[in-house]
Amino acid sequence: RVTEQLKEYKVRAHALLKKKETQLDSSKDVQKQARQEELLKCAQQQTQQMTEERDNALKMLESMEEQHNERVADMERRAEQDADVHQEMISKVQAEVLEHKQQAEDALQRCKQLEADISTRTAELEKDLVGARASGHAEASSQSAKVTSLQEQKTRLQAEFDS
Repeated sequence: RVTEQLKEYKVRAHALLKKKETQLDSSKDVQKQARQEELLKCAQQQTQQMTEERDNALKMLESMEEQHNERVADMERRAEQDADVHQEMISKVQAEVLEHKQQAEDALQRCKQLEADISTRTAELEKDLVGARASGHAEASSQSAKVTSLQEQKTRLQAEFDS
């Protein structure tokens, strides 16, 4: 837009210069001719000034364009870096989720195995207790205490497992 305005100014200045030159050529009177020359000089100065302003505006425009391009390139570079970081974070989170799932499955398997072991051991101890009661041994009471202890342990582990 600035470039277009400057071109228009230049065209108008040249047109004005031509007009003034024509008027100067057509004037017969010395005073009129002197005035025309003065106007021509003024028009030439204005043309020169407008040309300088146009050149300065073009330099500013080029500088602004260069700065804009640098900013755009910097933003694109940052966007790529952010995308890389984002993708890396997603990969890490997915890996951690998989690891936690595996740990949960392992813990669940251990709990199930422990529950099965406790149930088996409790059944064995109850069987031994029944056998001991039948045979009347004195250690029946200690076996009963063990069975009770194991049942309490089973109940506690079952509660932990359920939670």
